[in-house]
Amino acid sequence: GIRTREDRYKVEDIKVISVKGSTSKLTITLIEGKNREIRNIFSFLRYKIKILKRTRIGPFKLDSELKPGEYKLIAKHKINKFLRRKGSEKRS
Repeated sequence: GIRTREDRYKVEDIKVISVKGSTSKLTITLIEGKNREIRNIFSFLRYKIKILKRTRIGPFKLDSELKPGEYKLIAKHKINKFLRRKGSEKRS
């Protein structure tokens, strides 16, 4: 983990996908997903982020077939199940 003046951040996993010159493409798996967590970590380490793209939140993965502005309906029971699980984690 990384401790800054503001907060403590923990990353579950980092994988290097590619490196081209001074640019790297990474996949980062967070434990919590605090507000601006990845940006704050990389700023602390003095790395610049060019593009940041969320590909998943909990069990919901970004559908690569969706175009910008499009959306996909998710069953209400799946959302409620996810929210109940997230709520019980906060109380633990």
